Amino acid sequence: MFGDGLGNRSIGLNQGLNTMQLTGVASTAKDDHALAAGFQDNGTALNDAGDVWTQVAGGDGGTPAFDTTGPGIVLQQAQNGRLRVSYDGGAPGTFYDTYLPMLASGETPPFYAALVPDPVTAGTVFTGWQHVWRTTDR
Repeated sequence: MFGDGLGNRSIGLNQGLNTMQLTGVASTAKDDHALAAGFQDNGTALNDAGDVWTQVAGGDGGTPAFDTTGPGIVLQQAQNGRLRVSYDGGAPGTFYDTYLPMLASGETPPFYAALVPDPVTAGTVFTGWQHVWRTTDR
């Protein structure tokens, strides 16, 4: 834990993560206790303000994201531009592939694709392969 001397403090949540390489982390604007993290070779994990991280998706976890609506919709990515969405709060086994239209385009995916949800408009998400892609329905 560390503080800034003004009463603000950060609490370490690293218990059990000492052998993992963090690739990205996200929190939701609706519930600042919900966290998602991507880990190289270890998928994506969620933390709901406790001391335990739960792996919810496998693969090489890249930067995750939450939809503007809150922690109920979790966006996850894995290697080679594989983007997925869960409408069940990121529960294991609830992620659906969303990258198939991009794959069908013939574009070459990066190892990790950019993943940026619109901070104002729910359901709008941007990603990048060789072009910038946008969805308005997650």
